[in-house]
Amino acid sequence: MPQVVIGQEPLSNVVCGIFDITNLSIASKPSGSIDVLGIISNNNSTLTYEDIAVVGEFYDSKDKLVGIESGSAEFSTLGPADRSPFKIKTYVSNQTLDHYTVSCRSSEGRFSGELP
Repeated sequence: MPQVVIGQEPLSNVVCGIFDITNLSIASKPSGSIDVLGIISNNNSTLTYEDIAVVGEFYDSKDKLVGIESGSAEFSTLGPADRSPFKIKTYVSNQTLDHYTVSCRSSEGRFSGELP
């Protein structure tokens, strides 16, 4: 299905702690719903994380929660300095969406360096 990136981006907030999220954008589907696209990066220099998940909370202009959806990073394991694209597919209408929050989670990090 073709997707079109919306010109006027809704306000976004990122709460990811150990990861960085960049290149956030909203893609509008022909059905009128939206997907959230972005890049997730592991900025830890010694830990590898697995089972990377990204969660979106979507709100209308009255700050009412209108949807919660999750997606996965394309690469489920991120070593030190690794990056991966992600997509959160939603049923939230681009007519309803005013702002959203993206959060991240993963399994506990494991050491990726050389031991002394």
